[in-house]
Amino acid sequence: MAEENQDGFFRRIFQESPAAILVVTLDFQITDANLAAQRMFKRGLRDLRDSALRQFVAHSDQVAFKGIRTDIEDQNGCAARPLLLRLPDETECEVSLTAAVFRDDGGDSQFILMTLLEGGKSISEDML
Repeated sequence: MAEENQDGFFRRIFQESPAAILVVTLDFQITDANLAAQRMFKRGLRDLRDSALRQFVAHSDQVAFKGIRTDIEDQNGCAARPLLLRLPDETECEVSLTAAVFRDDGGDSQFILMTLLEGGKSISEDML
């Protein structure tokens, strides 16, 4: 598969994944969101882009959210934990969040890829 076709192929996988996927900066600003994430947050990409992910975290989980950064650093660039989101329509949504840091060839962190599964189930529970 040619590289340009590969990029389109992986972009399509990202967009059409049934799991909500976010690309965020190292300080958790949303830079991209697939269609499932846009449905989850009830906002289009234009409205999500440059939003602080923290604004969607329920007040009761703000401390847990701050701990994700430490988890990522302590666990070789990956973290997983349950999280309660507060959506724009004031409803709450329990999710299982998985985060992974992507690094450049020099090892410097570039961005974080986050997957959010509704219902707080782990990936292994969803696969059973």
